[in-house]
Amino acid sequence: MQIEQEPNINNIQATRRSNFLGKIFEYIFYFQCVFTIVLTSFFAIRGIFSNDDDHFHPVMWYPPSLTAIGVSAITAFLLQSLTSRNPFKAMKAIFWFMSPIATILLGSLIISVGNGAGFGTGILVVISGIVISLNGCRVIPRLAYAIDVLSHSLDHTPPKKNCIIFLAILASVFYSCFLVAGIGGIATTRTRIDEFVFVPVILLCQFWTMQVIKNVILVTVSRVNYKRFKNSTEFDTFVALRETLRDSMGSICMGSISVPVFAAIYGFAQTMKLLDVCCANCCFGFASKLVSYGNRWGFVHVGEHRKGIVRASMDTLELLKGSQLEKVIGSDLNATLCFLCGVAGGSISGIAGGAWALAVHKSYVIQISLYAFLIGYYMGRIAMAWLHASVMAYYVAFAENPRSIVFLNSPIPGQIEDIRRLENASSSSRSQIREEFRQQIRDQIEELVRTDDCNARRELNL
Repeated sequence: MQIEQEPNINNIQATRRSNFLGKIFEYIFYFQCVFTIVLTSFFAIRGIFSNDDDHFHPVMWYPPSLTAIGVSAITAFLLQSLTSRNPFKAMKAIFWFMSPIATILLGSLIISVGNGAGFGTGILVVISGIVISLNGCRVIPRLAYAIDVLSHSLDHTPPKKNCIIFLAILASVFYSCFLVAGIGGIATTRTRIDEFVFVPVILLCQFWTMQVIKNVILVTVSRVNYKRFKNSTEFDTFVALRETLRDSMGSICMGSISVPVFAAIYGFAQTMKLLDVCCANCCFGFASKLVSYGNRWGFVHVGEHRKGIVRASMDTLELLKGSQLEKVIGSDLNATLCFLCGVAGGSISGIAGGAWALAVHKSYVIQISLYAFLIGYYMGRIAMAWLHASVMAYYVAFAENPRSIVFLNSPIPGQIEDIRRLENASSSSRSQIREEFRQQIRDQIEELVRTDDCNARRELNL
């Protein structure tokens, strides 16, 4: 196997043609980091030395909050470890048990506060948990394919990936502790401008920073795995990380804002189209255009070809459409898996912090639970970023060279054929085809269960 340590000449030339807009976003990102440090330091110091507010008790605020951060880090690392070791068990546990049950328990905890705000917030959280559980039943027909793709994507696990994940989670823990200290300091004043201006500003800065950390892992790992899938070459993971931080931060900072915003607009437009709302088609067309300028698939080319996020998003989306993969990736569940891992991690963290707050000071339960949920969600997404990057690199490499020997046993061609058969079938024969699909899925799941049992017995014998 060829070992590649340095980027080729084309990549060096592409690096020198820096994206001006990306550089602006990079400088803005560094500025907001400094601004957040100064702002939270000010509020934290003011909170420590303030004795004017008898309603705020630091001893009852900080231990539950910091404990929730620790729980979120441990949960995130365990979730990604479970998924990488046993995708089949992880899919079942996260879709059907961990995510919905933890969310419902978090909602029940918030309801137990006993006031109107707690009841309203808790009901919304419980409803979200029920929706997640119903979605887990709805996606059963797509489960076998998603597990198959994830298993093939993880055949090439990046070396030293645990070190990168550990460093990212460690940085997130320190950053989150810093922000919690600042928010605790804001709670000592209880003024409107502090609660309704500075807290949202801090949370927005946290969102952007956590997205950047996640996408740095996404770009780094997708580059390493893309080289393996595309050229069967091996690239040092730490070299990829260093070059990502040096050359691609502008695109990552810009994409960390544009990609989630465009995805949210696209999801809203899809909902309007399903409900047949007035102007739904116009909104959906506009949202589809936005997504072509910023989507998660573009991060693969950001890492490998040093493109700006806009050009990379347009190129990768066009590549996937040209390879008839657009509907295939729409039916894949691995992005949903990463999202639900974040929800599960956030809910478990919220329960840990909220339960402690309920025991010592009931009025802190809602705040601590929601802040802990956000932190746990971000931690979960960061920990799962390398798995998501592996799947993305697998799809993009397949789109560029589907006849490669690497994809000899790939499940993607079969999925393309199944979707094509279903689309071309008449309405009378679609039910028969769906029944055939269900039977195939049952057989695949039974085979996965048998394989899993055999592996478990082999490990016990060893």
